[in-house]
Amino acid sequence: MGETLRTIVAFGTSSTERQIYDLCLNPVLDSSGQPIGAAQIIRNITEEIRQRGPARK
Repeated sequence: MGETLRTIVAFGTSSTERQIYDLCLNPVLDSSGQPIGAAQIIRNITEEIRQRGPARK
């Protein structure tokens, strides 16, 4: 409870251009600290990833 979730997700098929997103979910808490919802931030990081080049091992 109260933890942030962050992940990278990709959408697209071979017939469309693949888009890569950084997804971050943060809990929204009430005044007593109980979760009442979530706030999300989604950033398109496709160009950032492409500029880095191939993944390094």
